[in-house]
Amino acid sequence: MADPNLSDLLGALGIQAPSLTLKDMTLDSRKAASGDLFVAIKGHETDGRRYIPQAIAQGVCAVLAEAEGIATHGEIRESHGIPVIYIENLNCQLSKLAGIFYHQPADKLKLIGVTGTNGKTTTTQLLAQWAQGLGEVSAVMGTVGNGLLDHIVPAMNTTGSAVDIQLELQQLVNQGATFTAMEVSSHGLVQGRVSALPFVASVFTNLSRDHLDYHGDMANYEQAKWLLFSTHHSGEKNH
Repeated sequence: MADPNLSDLLGALGIQAPSLTLKDMTLDSRKAASGDLFVAIKGHETDGRRYIPQAIAQGVCAVLAEAEGIATHGEIRESHGIPVIYIENLNCQLSKLAGIFYHQPADKLKLIGVTGTNGKTTTTQLLAQWAQGLGEVSAVMGTVGNGLLDHIVPAMNTTGSAVDIQLELQQLVNQGATFTAMEVSSHGLVQGRVSALPFVASVFTNLSRDHLDYHGDMANYEQAKWLLFSTHHSGEKNH
């Protein structure tokens, strides 16, 4: 597959950008390398835009950064000769952009999302094992780790970043996976990390008091879980 091009990538958002071949996509300025695309989002705890100079110093060829409102959406500025493109609600667009960057790996899978306070890991394991018994090459993504059933690699978070998720899905496809059961956390849902994924089915396990330091109250927590169903049209993809 051809390497992604910045112009094609941002064309999906209606933004005209320079034609630049991109090697990789990263949210971590410490991992940025020559030819990469650095994505500077405004997170819950830190503002990635603070690290744009570091990423540029490490050789990235372009930067996507959170815009301060619609007035600067699509604006391109240069820093040390490197284009910095500002995008409104970049967090919400990142799942879509990463999907394009990694050649839409989820379209090549039967993908099931599982959310709930407890039971996500058990449920994804059972679904993956059942699917494998029916002839699929099954994988899981979640708290225990990501990978094919017989080769799960530990993960740092239940639901990784939007970029990490699309990259992991691409790697699973390359390993031959045809089915993936994914744990989807409330944090991941609120932050739009899975917003562009075409789930063929979604599962809710249960809801009990948890993560109220982040969501504030049970009503917000419940609403976060509901996003898996209200913002995804499960079952519409044919295989």
